[in-house]
Amino acid sequence: MHEHDRAARPAHETFEGPGATAIRDERRERWEARYRGADRLWSLEPNPVLARVAAELEPGRALDLACGEGADAIWLASQGWRSVGVDFAETAIARARAKAAEHGVGERCEFVAADLAAWRPEAGAFDLAAVHYFHAAEGFGTLGLLAEVLPPAVAPGGTLLVVGHSAFPSWSGPARAGVTLPGPEETLESLELEAGEWAVVECGLEPRTVASPEGVVEPRPDVVVRVRRR
Repeated sequence: MHEHDRAARPAHETFEGPGATAIRDERRERWEARYRGADRLWSLEPNPVLARVAAELEPGRALDLACGEGADAIWLASQGWRSVGVDFAETAIARARAKAAEHGVGERCEFVAADLAAWRPEAGAFDLAAVHYFHAAEGFGTLGLLAEVLPPAVAPGGTLLVVGHSAFPSWSGPARAGVTLPGPEETLESLELEAGEWAVVECGLEPRTVASPEGVVEPRPDVVVRVRRR
């Protein structure tokens, strides 16, 4: 897919159009309420796929979209990267900044509270650009948004990494029953990468298990798409 395909998307797939701002604001407030309701939502450990991929790369400048409380960006900084984490939840960003300072990597981490519908990274500035589980949010065109934000940020020779859920867990409730999340090929296609500019390194499923609130464990592999800019 190419630039002209992007313009043809319906409004609900581009975070534009009537009602888009209200929907974004409602989602932001919902996430703010989740963060304010707990001392911490997420683990301090990096996402496993990110740790595996980063271990194969020379440290440089990294971008972590939808960074939450900053665990991945902080871990990358501890491994020699200079990282930028972006999330629309200001409570999460404040925690990320505090935790980075606590871990002694505050000078290597920048955290930005911003809505990706409006914010754009510096073009071609990042050796690694990653996002985890963002496109499994409550629809509203998140895959299309990633196509606009992620690929332009990657420097020549840099890596773009998208990791997402392949399915909702069995205990997620009737509202998500039967909902199909994008698989590896759909995720790759949605990034709208220019032919000849990118090499596909990974496009598949990564084994993973998850536990229900009652402790029941079930398989729930992750979708992993990893490409390198030529």
